Amino acid sequence: MSVFVPSVRCRQPVPSVYTQAETGQLLSVIDRETHLGKRDYAIILLALLLGIRSGDIVDLKIQNIDFQSDVIEFAQSKTGVPQRLELLPELKDAIRGYMNARRPDTTCQHLFITRRAPFRPLTVKAVTMKITNYMEKAGIVTGGRKRGGHALRSTLAGELVSEKVPYEVVRKILGHEDTTSMKHYVKFDIEMLRSCSVEVPPFSGLYAEYILKYKGGN
Repeated sequence: MSVFVPSVRCRQPVPSVYTQAETGQLLSVIDRETHLGKRDYAIILLALLLGIRSGDIVDLKIQNIDFQSDVIEFAQSKTGVPQRLELLPELKDAIRGYMNARRPDTTCQHLFITRRAPFRPLTVKAVTMKITNYMEKAGIVTGGRKRGGHALRSTLAGELVSEKVPYEVVRKILGHEDTTSMKHYVKFDIEMLRSCSVEVPPFSGLYAEYILKYKGGN
């Protein structure tokens, strides 16, 4: 069949996303009665509800959170472009709960810090490991999907696209500067892709000859 089937030059992977049931499982296994659990819960919500990159999450300072105006403002580490996002009620409660739960006496102004001295900001690797560990604890079968903050960011994008949020709005929420970046997320919108489908063309050329010769024309 290699004579008839065209070759594909480059495989375009589909972003890793998780269902609402799976993200619910993920959040449910975090022990929010502990200071560590409160911290991890807030970190995962930032990725899951606002799509903030792991690098930007670990770079957040206390002063980036405005509880009066209910916004989070920061400059993206990847692009340097300022980002201003709504501090959703659930996220606001999570961050406040973490900050009020015996935050160590330290001069470090980063929002998320290590639990042992010397207190310092978390790393992207640490965030990825935490998300991975919680997924395993929740019994989530990844099935080859990626784990970590970027997967949660892609999950948010998938949910927004499936809810018919305009691509331009999704692009701004995710902080993409390149207007063509949303092509990556169009793959989520299965129903829109269905509307672009075309009828299967009739057999022709070598394949038509093959069908007539070996399949009796049926």
